[in-house]
Amino acid sequence: MQLVRNIRRFKLNETPPVRYTEKKIDIFKESDNQWKDVKAVYMDVAGDAISRNFSNASGTQVYKDSSNRNDITEIKVAHDKKFLYFRITTVLPVTAHNGKDVTWMNILISTNKTGRNFAGYQYVLNRKPSKNKTTSVEQSLGGYNWKSSE
Repeated sequence: MQLVRNIRRFKLNETPPVRYTEKKIDIFKESDNQWKDVKAVYMDVAGDAISRNFSNASGTQVYKDSSNRNDITEIKVAHDKKFLYFRITTVLPVTAHNGKDVTWMNILISTNKTGRNFAGYQYVLNRKPSKNKTTSVEQSLGGYNWKSSE
């Protein structure tokens, strides 16, 4: 019982959200220096972009993916008053978008607000990138249903 009590105390402990300092990133400048002091860094172990062919938890669908692409090792996130910036590092160069794949290099964003969402996320970026090197921003209508936020 002590273990259960301690886990509940730890997991249910409300901690104040972390506030990162604002930082403007010049997206047209390919400079590592402007990302050096970014504190929001998320690491991932290389080698987990592997083929899969498995049923989902409910057994209603099979997930198949043999692309083995875009093995992400690090994500850095910065923001200023107007924009969010993401820098994603992969083991190999990022593969080109094939023009129709809505699961290629998506970023899901939670605003920590209640309401319509997909698995707790209110926005998805990059499901429908355009050919002119701009991305898409979509808001959840509830579940995996999205509408353009542009």
